[in-house]
Amino acid sequence: MAYLIGLDGGGTKTIGLIADRAGNCLGRVTGSTTNYHLVGLGQTESTLKSIVTDLLNLVNLQIADCQSACFGLAGVGDPTITSKFYIFAVKSVCQFDLY
Repeated sequence: MAYLIGLDGGGTKTIGLIADRAGNCLGRVTGSTTNYHLVGLGQTESTLKSIVTDLLNLVNLQIADCQSACFGLAGVGDPTITSKFYIFAVKSVCQFDLY
């Protein structure tokens, strides 16, 4: 079965969910802010990676079990910043192609 990861990153906290293809939420993790303008790229990347890792550990899955991941992040609307997160998501979190 394929699983889905969703992250909603804001100025005060970031919520991560993992669900099955039927839409059943299997786990939820809350972390600190992932607003790039507040904490910088390094801390944002670290928090995102930590949340994804915690989600996978919570439900005893590997990233390869996930079909897709969606990141909604406050403060990354500028194309130059967005491209940094694309690279991060592919190399550090998803380890797959990004579309």
